[in-house]
Amino acid sequence: MKKSLTLLLTAAAIAAAPAAAQAASPTILSTSTSATTTDSVVLEAEINPQGKATKYRFEYGPADCAASPCESTPELQLASGGSPVTVSASVGGLDPGTTYHFRAIATHKEEAAVKSPDRLFATYLPPQSFGPCPNDQLRTE
Repeated sequence: MKKSLTLLLTAAAIAAAPAAAQAASPTILSTSTSATTTDSVVLEAEINPQGKATKYRFEYGPADCAASPCESTPELQLASGGSPVTVSASVGGLDPGTTYHFRAIATHKEEAAVKSPDRLFATYLPPQSFGPCPNDQLRTE
């Protein structure tokens, strides 16, 4: 009887273990940008926390952040849940007319970080000033 009880408890423990082990890492479903100007952008990502509290941030810079050091937005907390959530971060102080790389990074406290693929965006050039129009005099007459 004692042996069968031990086997039963062991089988129950093994059956329960996969449920805990199945808690998946967060997933980054997509990344994008919006509100791009000459010196700023809003970086966006759609993240599924997979049922655990998740921290996320964005990295950005003039080269691929997987191969080069990049700037990072502050790390923010995403509540636990099982549905994708759109997150964003505003970045300023960028150089006009410049191409930048960026990626999203999400992590659960006890797991390795999940990183999105490298993406690109470019800031706009400032409007050119050509000076006064040669026809200004004619328009006022």
